[in-house]
Amino acid sequence: MSLESLGSILKYGKSSLARFETAETMIPPDLPERLDAAFGTGGLFGKLYALARKEIHPDQFRRVMELEAKAHVIQEYSGQLVPGLVQTEGYSRALFELHNPRATANEIQELVAARLGRQAALSVDPAPDFSMILDEAVLRRSFGTPEVMRKQLARLLDVMLVPTNIVQVLPFAHGGHAMAGGSVRLMTLEDGTQVVWEENSVTGK
Repeated sequence: MSLESLGSILKYGKSSLARFETAETMIPPDLPERLDAAFGTGGLFGKLYALARKEIHPDQFRRVMELEAKAHVIQEYSGQLVPGLVQTEGYSRALFELHNPRATANEIQELVAARLGRQAALSVDPAPDFSMILDEAVLRRSFGTPEVMRKQLARLLDVMLVPTNIVQVLPFAHGGHAMAGGSVRLMTLEDGTQVVWEENSVTGK
């Protein structure tokens, strides 16, 4: 099948598919499902993507992705940014572009695809109990265009509608506190083990 023919089925451009095929760019999270539907491969591309999406991450990120996938409870506080697990593509792109204005479009796309790929941790069955406390600054500080922020806020509303999720906002009126400038995630595994992950826009530990 030619890239043109495949592109017409998947609704992707030939140039994008060529970059995915030669591993020049990380594939986006929605493509494996489309490939499985196009070729009738019963989830094979989805399984391959679960492996491939880890390759862009350093070892410490791979480890936290494994923990996210195993966690039964994920609790997160963020003082400045929308947590990576619920960022939209546009919001993620704006963050990475601001962090490294000299990055190429392909480099930015790889980072965005990798971040969105991590969000699979919230769509497993059964999904983990997920709760967030967001500083008011997270909602008021814009990244990207007004349309980007509108979609990001809409995404947060969608998260709130899931019965096992909780989203709370810490208002400015609360005043200063020790975690005002950072974010932290607490993951509880099936055996009760708890792991803490501290993260900013592009790094974590």
